[in-house]
Amino acid sequence: SGGLSWELDPYLRGMGIRHLFERLYGPDLVDTAKSGPHYHAAILADSATDPATAVVVDDNDQVRGWASSVGLRAFASLRDLLTEIGGNARRGALA
Repeated sequence: SGGLSWELDPYLRGMGIRHLFERLYGPDLVDTAKSGPHYHAAILADSATDPATAVVVDDNDQVRGWASSVGLRAFASLRDLLTEIGGNARRGALA
């Protein structure tokens, strides 16, 4: 998210998906703005996550392009993600 990490919890709870995330990330935790591929790369590095095992959900085409450029699978909506994985969501570390 481009928002601060502490803002994400109520947002994800409101969507009913907070339980899927172990740790929430925002620019405040990786000391970089969400302004290019370096943002997603910083999150991956900080979390020691293999990009092949993570996804990004963002409604912005450019942001999805940045995520894809560092090896992440990117989706435009939660519905698109759930359709792709067939409802087999596993708990992860990133938001």
